[in-house]
Amino acid sequence: LDDGRLFSKGPRIDLGPASEILHGDASKIRFVLESDTYQEIGKEHVFDQTFHFSRSTDQLVNPDGSEIDDYLEMSPENLQTTMIDMPPFGGEFVYVTADRLGPRVTYPLSVFQDREDSFGIKGEMAWNRLSDQQWSLIDRQDPRLLGDVPQRIFDVVNLWLQEISPGANIHIDKIPSADQLLASFSFENDHEVPSRPYRATSVGFGLSYTIPIIVALLMPKGTLCMIENPEAHLHPRGQSKLAELAARASKAGVQVMVETHSDHFIDGIRIAVREGLLTPDDVAIHYFERQGNESVVRSPVIDSDGRLSEWPAGFFDQHEMNLVRLLRPIQGS
Repeated sequence: LDDGRLFSKGPRIDLGPASEILHGDASKIRFVLESDTYQEIGKEHVFDQTFHFSRSTDQLVNPDGSEIDDYLEMSPENLQTTMIDMPPFGGEFVYVTADRLGPRVTYPLSVFQDREDSFGIKGEMAWNRLSDQQWSLIDRQDPRLLGDVPQRIFDVVNLWLQEISPGANIHIDKIPSADQLLASFSFENDHEVPSRPYRATSVGFGLSYTIPIIVALLMPKGTLCMIENPEAHLHPRGQSKLAELAARASKAGVQVMVETHSDHFIDGIRIAVREGLLTPDDVAIHYFERQGNESVVRSPVIDSDGRLSEWPAGFFDQHEMNLVRLLRPIQGS
């Protein structure tokens, strides 16, 4: 918010002009932020603002002209402090788009860790963050730790990479004079000597696409982590393992929001509930489908056995539909 205008373009989003944001012939858009704590003191919403479409400027404007800081200052002192500490208003906030930076020989190196650009929406700064934080230890109580011994962030990233793509290891070398990081991968198995490192451009896309997701899901407690299509370029095993890491991140206190088209990822979350890593209340699933010019949202509920209350048509049921066709007798045979 700035001078009552709602900016639709910034470091993390580019939604285009206001006329492209509004649905159909709508002339306004409303944003509401609710809080259980806020309701306890007799107020319904922490943030409730309506923006109107200005045809002359093709912008969304608020007649009050208030900014987000002004609005929060009107809240009770304890809630204002809480709100400012909450991502995305404050604290760690990571957003990784589906359009991630693919394999590169080098990635950006920076000595600065500005909160607004410490990760990059394409995951381009995740390599820098991994290099910068590689010696930090993950506590033995953290559910994302594989084993019961505190380990370096770098080692934990490699362990999860091997869960997703067995035998793969990441290597990062700094080139300070060029402000670049050299990324490479080596491979091993139980019967062979590890291979020499290969540059990221010489191995599968999935490895480079996965590193920013792993690093994002290893962020500190309290982080808001938003990820699009974590399953991109991965085999089914890797997709399910990423879901397990996402579940463990949630258990560790990271709020995880994922947009996915992968039934293997959804199954990984269902397994996490069935095996007691998460409770049914820890998980919310929303399925979006188009009906004519409208979008309809269905929210199947998950039970303690990992079963869903409903399977909307087209909701990861294509495997069963294909199986029926494959098992159907062929005419004339």
